[in-house]
Amino acid sequence: MPSFKPPKLPKTRFTSMNEKLDQEHKNILDAIDNLYKTCKTHWATEDALFKKGEKQMPSDHQKVKKDVAKHRRCHVDLLNKIVDMKKEVMGHINGDDVDHLHWCMDEQETDTSSLFN
Repeated sequence: MPSFKPPKLPKTRFTSMNEKLDQEHKNILDAIDNLYKTCKTHWATEDALFKKGEKQMPSDHQKVKKDVAKHRRCHVDLLNKIVDMKKEVMGHINGDDVDHLHWCMDEQETDTSSLFN
């Protein structure tokens, strides 16, 4: 049975705009990185348990082996979605945000507290 092979998460890269936006963009991308890392670690733990269980599994458990393979595939698919989300967020920052907020580049402080009250 194939092992759990996670996709690679892209490095964080985005266009610097101003101190406040840069920090918020960094926080968003760090949260995605943390989600990826947490899921990858957990699913590697499950994969190790699957391997251990396979050694103890009776030969008549073919259905279980297929279920485990499907389970592993689900993990890889979900990690791919996290990778895609990070790429999409970076694309949004580097495209839409830069295009629509270029006028505030280099502003040191942007007070947004009143926008959400």
